[in-house]
Amino acid sequence: MKSSEPTVVRLTKELININTENPPGREVEAARYMRSYLKGLGIRSEIIEFAPGRANIVAGIGKGEGIMLNGHIDTVPFPSNRLGNLASVKAGRIYGRGAADMKGAVASILASLEGIDTENFRRRLLLVFVADEESKFKGSTYLLSKRKRLFKGVKYGIIAEPSGLKIRLGQKGILGVKVGFTGKMAHGSSPWLGDNAIYKAASFVQEIGKAREAVEVDKREEKDTIAVTRINGGVAGNVIPDYCEVHIDKRVAQGSKTAAAFEQIKKIAKRHDNDARIEIKVAREPYKIDPNSKLVKWLIGLTKAETYYARTYTEAELYGRIAGIECVVYGPGESRWSHDPNESVSIANLKRATETYRSIIKRWCL
Repeated sequence: MKSSEPTVVRLTKELININTENPPGREVEAARYMRSYLKGLGIRSEIIEFAPGRANIVAGIGKGEGIMLNGHIDTVPFPSNRLGNLASVKAGRIYGRGAADMKGAVASILASLEGIDTENFRRRLLLVFVADEESKFKGSTYLLSKRKRLFKGVKYGIIAEPSGLKIRLGQKGILGVKVGFTGKMAHGSSPWLGDNAIYKAASFVQEIGKAREAVEVDKREEKDTIAVTRINGGVAGNVIPDYCEVHIDKRVAQGSKTAAAFEQIKKIAKRHDNDARIEIKVAREPYKIDPNSKLVKWLIGLTKAETYYARTYTEAELYGRIAGIECVVYGPGESRWSHDPNESVSIANLKRATETYRSIIKRWCL
């Protein structure tokens, strides 16, 4: 018997129930599910694997000047106290890992295609659903380097990351840095014979903490922020550690550069260990679209939504910088629920997003 629940609700639940926790990702199963759904609508798609089990799925419909609808299909890991992830519905919301960030949005894009005559598009629609956004952006990076022709002629892009149905015009950049502090091993009973790498790391962390506190007094969006996110060190409880590494998450505001932020971190690290090894794990610049862009004006007119700038990074920057696509972020999820142990998305938002994406497709392509 055919389900009575809306297509977007069914798709969201079924996508959540496919485990794409990253690491390790395993997005290929979700990509196959999406390919099957698109095939049922008469839309040909292509699964593009860049590593075993790691897959993007793309579909180009029509010809001419293009608009891209984009989302990612991986999620952050489950909460440590939860071994699995099954979608549930309660009080008008769908719960489960990826509900807000961003399988609900992917489902909205897919559901928006239902009932549309894709045979007679006068302009091009490019659907891009990628892997590994939650880690190292390998899915989008692969497409932009190995399959860049996909994006030829695509002028505008809508990234369906969580925005609470507001229009995000820009975002901070991100700089991820690993700092390795070195020392000398010794027996724990004779610490003076060693050189404790954890102590060096600890003094570095304290100085980073002072920089963080100075920023967090003023939480305005245009400020840079910095946070220690992980520390690893030592080999045993009775051994003076000869190595300790600290991971830093630096968010870079409009007008700042990741290169300058890196030099700041490097300078602080060297004060505590001149032999410290500093490695950039990820570096992405701040991004913003011209608020007078035709895409922005068109989307505001269509949705009557507010515009804003955000702290969090999205791949709008990648597509803007590498492919020259003017991108905004517009999605049904709410950022406050992203990565939350009780992650959820409003069904009302999913329905509204579905209708908005459908209107975008019709106005652009028909």
